Amino acid sequence: MLYKLDFTVEYDHQLGQHGLFAVWAEEADAALGARKAGEDFAKDVKERLGL
Repeated sequence: MLYKLDFTVEYDHQLGQHGLFAVWAEEADAALGARKAGEDFAKDVKERLGL
């Protein structure tokens, strides 16, 4: 199965691309830490969307 994703990322351009990637890396580390602690993101999203 193939998916095509198209999205726009809005950020402070003074931050620069490297700064943006650094922020994303920090957020990814936090998400992975939460996942290891037992947080189920898919379940949370489904509950919020009423799926």
